[in-house]
Amino acid sequence: MSTMDRDAIDSVLRSLRRVNLQGSLFGQTVAVRFGLSESDVEALEVLLDTGAATAGRLSDLMGLTTGAVTRVIDRLEQAGYVRRIPDPTDRRRVIVELVHDRTAAVEATMARVGDKSAEEIGHYSDAELAVINDFLTRMESITRAEADALRGDADQAGDEPS
Repeated sequence: MSTMDRDAIDSVLRSLRRVNLQGSLFGQTVAVRFGLSESDVEALEVLLDTGAATAGRLSDLMGLTTGAVTRVIDRLEQAGYVRRIPDPTDRRRVIVELVHDRTAAVEATMARVGDKSAEEIGHYSDAELAVINDFLTRMESITRAEADALRGDADQAGDEPS
């Protein structure tokens, strides 16, 4: 790899870190605006993205313990953002679904960013979007694997994951 290649790679990595940071700051701002925790907003985002889910599925998608997810669901249910419904295929499980009347303001806030992002994305060709999507999908996979590895290291060391 040449120096120029490494400079280009480093520039993309810095940009990716800045996007991740801004996404985190946006999530914090949404949380403050609606009186929620960051984990609560993340759970709402996951449910908006995937639809109704079990606590176990939310735990997997959010990288949190089932106990932590249960506390998130409890807070969101108490605030009226979600409800637990019986799983029609397994009476021992419940499914968490959004209460759309309650989440409408949160959804509208996130939709504004989505609409502005879609406008920017519209400047790229289909071929460029395929490359961007491939890159972001690979980065998601790497980030998830590294977070899983860190959680595994903490578990092995006897630390309680946060």
